[in-house]
Amino acid sequence: MNTLLDLTFEGQRLQLLRDDSGLEQLRLNGKVVSLNYHHNWQGVHAFTLPAQGSVTLHYSLDGNAKRCNFRLASDTDTLYQGGYTISAGLSRSPQERDPTDTRIANKAKGHSIALIGLAFKLIKSAGALKAALAGTALAGWAWLFNLEVAICIIAALFIHEFGHVLAMRQCGMKVKGIYLIPFLGGVAVSEQAKTRWQDYKISMAGPVVGSLGAVAGWLAWLMTEHQTLAIFTAISLLLNIFNLLPIVPLDGGQAIKAIAYSKPGKLGHKMMLFLSATLVAAAFAFGLHLLVFFGILGAVDLLANGSQEYKRQRPMNTYGMSVCTALYFLVIAVLVALSVIMASTGIAGANLPLVFLSS
Repeated sequence: MNTLLDLTFEGQRLQLLRDDSGLEQLRLNGKVVSLNYHHNWQGVHAFTLPAQGSVTLHYSLDGNAKRCNFRLASDTDTLYQGGYTISAGLSRSPQERDPTDTRIANKAKGHSIALIGLAFKLIKSAGALKAALAGTALAGWAWLFNLEVAICIIAALFIHEFGHVLAMRQCGMKVKGIYLIPFLGGVAVSEQAKTRWQDYKISMAGPVVGSLGAVAGWLAWLMTEHQTLAIFTAISLLLNIFNLLPIVPLDGGQAIKAIAYSKPGKLGHKMMLFLSATLVAAAFAFGLHLLVFFGILGAVDLLANGSQEYKRQRPMNTYGMSVCTALYFLVIAVLVALSVIMASTGIAGANLPLVFLSS
């Protein structure tokens, strides 16, 4: 990892470290107190100092990434500011790489994808396919971040997808298993739901169970203050908030779709298309490219299935639609509240969901 900042303030040692993926760790006397991702060579970390209470570290790097200018501030005053010379230059971000480097990287990735595709053709059993996908996903996340973060992502995904599996089994559906998709997420596969209520229940079960996993990780962190638990809690909370966004094929979009398609006629279909287009445009404007990708997939799915899809499953009645809509917003409100509470306790990285929501 690269050291962006290493200073001592009133007997407390502060270190700001960043790996090649952009994941930053702020350490106080060797203990991680904040996790974040850099953006445009500047950033903010909020944490707690024993003598001053809540403080904020603001920093910015010069154009050559050789010097870090910083300001340590309380709610009312600047406590300490200055500059730190970075001993080794930082790795260039993907946007700053030489075009030749990009072509070489893309060529290498192309060969990797081709080899993975060939391997899938050779795999005959579902169990082997699940194991291969899980191993590829773990390796992919470790390549993007590091092994510790990759394990936390895989654990959060499995807990989230297990929530879907529980709901599928409660609905009497045959479950085919959980499949991890490298660099994207996971999916629980089963037979087709028979009612819109089942669709809604299955969609919401993932974020609800996943959020319970985040709460369990948070409570375990409160007892042990182990760094890995902090990372898992932050990732799990962010994953489940992201999945509740009302855009197909995310869980929130599927839940809203189950409600909208309970209305007869083409109104629900038009509503979902309008919602997808609006959110894709907003995501593109804010630079949330992963959400743009999911939104385009969802729009293609909506267009491919057509406006008559509402006839394929038994719809909810008006009362059920109202209750499900209220529950959807209640779950979102609870997750946002949890994000605020967890961030206030000082758990490293718990501010990531709030950073995402504020964008």
